[in-house]
Amino acid sequence: MKKLSPNCDNSIPYIGSTSHHIRRLLKQQANIDVTFQTGNAIQNPLQATGRSIASQKPEPAGVVYHIECDCGTTYVGETSRPLIHRLKEHQTSVSKQDSKSAIADHTRDHPNHSINLNNIKILEKHQSHYKIRKLLEALHIMKTEPAINR
Repeated sequence: MKKLSPNCDNSIPYIGSTSHHIRRLLKQQANIDVTFQTGNAIQNPLQATGRSIASQKPEPAGVVYHIECDCGTTYVGETSRPLIHRLKEHQTSVSKQDSKSAIADHTRDHPNHSINLNNIKILEKHQSHYKIRKLLEALHIMKTEPAINR
């Protein structure tokens, strides 16, 4: 086995099929045999709370989402940011009764209605491309005809 340097063990991190391509190129181009290695023994560092990072559910971003009022009317929206940030903006608009959110307009026009922002349906996930996300939002709006949307 050809060594890269005197202290090298010729192992590379395993990252799926890419690792196999790299190994094949190193063997063909430089006659270097490599092996794969896994990550460190302690893979999940602890946060200050004592919970591992892996135990926390990642907040979805790049989503199209669906909100329902207790009256049965619905709203479909999209955001590139983590959904929790957009929902907090809706909640702030409802609290302030401003017109920055169609949901705030609905609750202002119908004060007896209640919208549960903790019961959101995610219709599309992992849509980082703006035009695709907007197109998916438009398709869901056409399909469900949400009354709350402007």
